[in-house]
Amino acid sequence: SDGTINVQNKDGDSASLGNAKVPSGFPSSVPIYPGSKVVFGAKSGGDKYTVYLTTTDSKTTVESYYERELQANGWVNESESTADLGFASGAKYTKGGQELIITIAQDKDNKGTAINLIVAPAQTN
Repeated sequence: SDGTINVQNKDGDSASLGNAKVPSGFPSSVPIYPGSKVVFGAKSGGDKYTVYLTTTDSKTTVESYYERELQANGWVNESESTADLGFASGAKYTKGGQELIITIAQDKDNKGTAINLIVAPAQTN
């Protein structure tokens, strides 16, 4: 009735879409952008998370926020350089055996910004 779809399987994997929520267990050291709307949230494999947010703030404002807040929360930028395509940027951060892939994209009409946060165990080579 509130426009949200919630799904959970027998293994505890879950997803919500619409007026979604941040999945239970999502690392508190990864901030949710202030005033953003959670559009999609998922937890899989017990320790993998995806959160998709939208905000009316600019891409540049969102990028500055995450650069500052992630560093303050102990995340290390592992990207040789942050990929920036003008309308979208992305980076990889690590902390305590976890990695965070963050993508920030301005919509085509410059009326909002999408933020995709993916947290998973760090890949070892």
